[in-house]
Amino acid sequence: MMQSSSGIEAIKKEIEDFSKQLPFLAEVYPISWLNFRDKLLKRKLCRSPLLQLAEAHEIANGCGVEDEAVHTALQLFHDIGVIIYPAVLKSIYLEQLEKDHISTDILVKPTWLISVMTKVMEVSMSNPTLENEDIDTLRKTGMASMAFLRKLWQDYHKDDEDLF
Repeated sequence: MMQSSSGIEAIKKEIEDFSKQLPFLAEVYPISWLNFRDKLLKRKLCRSPLLQLAEAHEIANGCGVEDEAVHTALQLFHDIGVIIYPAVLKSIYLEQLEKDHISTDILVKPTWLISVMTKVMEVSMSNPTLENEDIDTLRKTGMASMAFLRKLWQDYHKDDEDLF
């Protein structure tokens, strides 16, 4: 019994040591950031998976996060998987995102993105004999037109035109 307990303690110590190496866990964050994160997490209960950046600023300010710190807090929440924050992606894919007019809205339901992308994969792979210009383009290039995606995702948030 004592040996099992020491094994558990060794695992706990390994996890603690590893966690200390993660940059975002080594930092100390203001309680206002945690309150902001909690409010964003509550947004997951809302119907829309998107949150406008201006509204995120209002929520942050209401939690006591200074305007200058909102972007950094959102970057952190993106890095740890709480949200998807396109501004982080823009620094990597700026030209393509601007060309495609990608929104600066925040995705507060990352699992929603997984669901809609799964739908794309299912359509492109479910029936290899299905021929359609959009599906052919998707299979060859991995790209799809917005018209095709709107049609494909029509069951997702029918009332929310801003998603597409």
